Amino acid sequence: MAIMKKFLISFVIALILLFGAAHYTLANTPQVNNDFKTYMAHASKAFAAKDYNTAIINFKKAIQINPNNYGAYCILGMSYGYLGKAKEAEETLILATKKFPNEWVAYTFLGDIKRAQGLTPLAVDYYDKAIKLPSLSETKKTEIQKLKEACIEEQKVREANIKAPAGEWIKVEDPNWKRAYFKGNDKHWLMTYGCNGEDVVNYKWTKILTIGFYDKNTYNYTPDTVYSKLEQLSRQSAKQLGGELIIQKLSSNENEVLYMSKVTGHGQSTICRIFKGTKGVYITTFEHKKPTFTVEEKADAINILKSIKEIQ
Repeated sequence: MAIMKKFLISFVIALILLFGAAHYTLANTPQVNNDFKTYMAHASKAFAAKDYNTAIINFKKAIQINPNNYGAYCILGMSYGYLGKAKEAEETLILATKKFPNEWVAYTFLGDIKRAQGLTPLAVDYYDKAIKLPSLSETKKTEIQKLKEACIEEQKVREANIKAPAGEWIKVEDPNWKRAYFKGNDKHWLMTYGCNGEDVVNYKWTKILTIGFYDKNTYNYTPDTVYSKLEQLSRQSAKQLGGELIIQKLSSNENEVLYMSKVTGHGQSTICRIFKGTKGVYITTFEHKKPTFTVEEKADAINILKSIKEIQ
């Protein structure tokens, strides 16, 4: 998450040390104490060196010993963020706000994540929560106020640059699905749909529909080249999650690729349809929080994906 500011990164390194002492209240043996300090030291060093995978492993081990270390939660969340794992980052930081509701750092990082996603109202809300906390110094309050103002200005620029709503030439006809998120322009965009009012933005969903678009004049992709790229990225992601990618092509031709995939131990499974339209290539994905699809669920998901077409 390149949008996170350097002044916060330097602050959090000190935060680890501060809360390592202030919130380490468990009655442990000297050996457990030493283990905790060792994991924190390894994690902090890895984070400073931008080795976020190693940082995550060690911060998680430290938290297992002491689940009351605010700094560890904050930097664990940041580490996930820098790896592009927004879901894990948000879950970790939200947990930090629940355990330490009067501390401001996690709220600020959550604001940074939402700002990077282009979700300005949510970003502003998190920044406001941080600003209002008494734990925030006047200096930091001024800095976070500037982040908030910059976020608002970025939204104004985005709105001014959009001459026509991108993606309006393709829609999901099923009335149970509502658009919940959009980011991009008429050359490349990504939008998500939630079903029956589920909270897609905050990951409180049981199933989700995602549509991505690449303009043919800008990217010149084919469905098969997109499939190859997605397979490679999915294998990398599965490795980071500690699982194995299981992927199966259901059908394939020069205009369309349909496949199923899941990561073992992850509890979610996906059916994806990549197809070529007159404007470019579309990636349509149906995902639900179940490890597999039943025969009926598979047929329903494919029908939904097949119903997504360009509107001429």
